[in-house]
Amino acid sequence: RIHPRAQSREKGSENLGYLRGSFQLFVDRLVEGLRKKGVKVHAGLSVLEIREGVKPEVVTSEGTYAFDRVVWTAPTESIPLQLRTISGGVRKLVESHHSMAVTCLVVGLNRPLGSYYWTNNTDSSVRFGVAIEHTKFVPAADYDGRNILYFANYHRPDHPDLQNISSRELLAYYTPSIKKLYPQFSEKDVSFRLRFHDKFSSPLYDMHYLEKKPPYSGWFEGIDICNMSQVYPEDRNMNHCIRNARTYVREVFASSR
Repeated sequence: RIHPRAQSREKGSENLGYLRGSFQLFVDRLVEGLRKKGVKVHAGLSVLEIREGVKPEVVTSEGTYAFDRVVWTAPTESIPLQLRTISGGVRKLVESHHSMAVTCLVVGLNRPLGSYYWTNNTDSSVRFGVAIEHTKFVPAADYDGRNILYFANYHRPDHPDLQNISSRELLAYYTPSIKKLYPQFSEKDVSFRLRFHDKFSSPLYDMHYLEKKPPYSGWFEGIDICNMSQVYPEDRNMNHCIRNARTYVREVFASSR
């Protein structure tokens, strides 16, 4: 992670970019372009089961759909949740993959807080790994004049303090650490708070990971995998996921023609 970030530096300063309005704009435009090409996009459905086969089926909250091919883009560890029957070899490969969870607290403040956009933390007495004052990079005017900060932790999925915790409880959990970094912080300045949690936020690249890096095909009949676990040795980010998707299409679809 440190190496690619360092490559963004030019003449001692760092060059960063942000899609104003969030990546949702990118997703919306992508969906719009797909629909113009005749692609049917079904959003907001719960996937209940995936059935492998020559014509794999996806069972959803809206109904069952059959496809020529299914591409699994969710975390590798969650495969057993949707496929009822998997071989011992595949189960062993799935169980050898691990992810870090993330818990993120977003707060809106009535005034600016610090001097920096991004602060990484290695102090074990501080309860979050990174503090980002987003409106040091994007104008507060983009958010109706509110100053946006978020505090994030990458941690074990079974972290005892960060599971099943409300945004109010998370703010209270973080407050002593926030005040250590920002002594002027006051809970009275908080206009809103939001908590986000993802059990499978980022693949964990442990020792000998290359030996178990998931192949695109060969897992199940009619079902391929293309997800963040395949961007190794790079760190996961939007650019690397797009590149991984292009590699998948080039290698799998070109060979099947």
